[in-house]
Amino acid sequence: MFNLSFYIIWWLLFFLLCLPIIFAGLFAIALDTEKVEVAENRLKNISDEINQNINDKAKLKVLLEDFLSNFKNYSKDAEDYNLWLDIISRFAANMNLMEVDEVVNFQDKLESANPESKASIKEAIGKALQKRENNK
Repeated sequence: MFNLSFYIIWWLLFFLLCLPIIFAGLFAIALDTEKVEVAENRLKNISDEINQNINDKAKLKVLLEDFLSNFKNYSKDAEDYNLWLDIISRFAANMNLMEVDEVVNFQDKLESANPESKASIKEAIGKALQKRENNK
């Protein structure tokens, strides 16, 4: 019992007996890790596409329709609320996309869908129209 080989043999035996448990744990961890899908931010994608297609009326029309179908109603408490207002402003300021009367209709649609954001929408579109007027 005081021989060093006794302890070496027992340590090796316990290590070999623990190997299946260690491998089972590693295998369970490997199976358990799920790939976390990153949810794409569609509003950010629309914003990027507006920047890329600033002069392409057809693509901007498609983006506007997509925006109105998916983001016509938007909560004032949402995390991307300022981005939403920025997109509205950029749609309104783009002379290639809409005439002034179409911008007014766009504003009315958004204000009727978002009565709590009426002032913010009016301000964003007002600034966009001023910017549009200054760029003429």
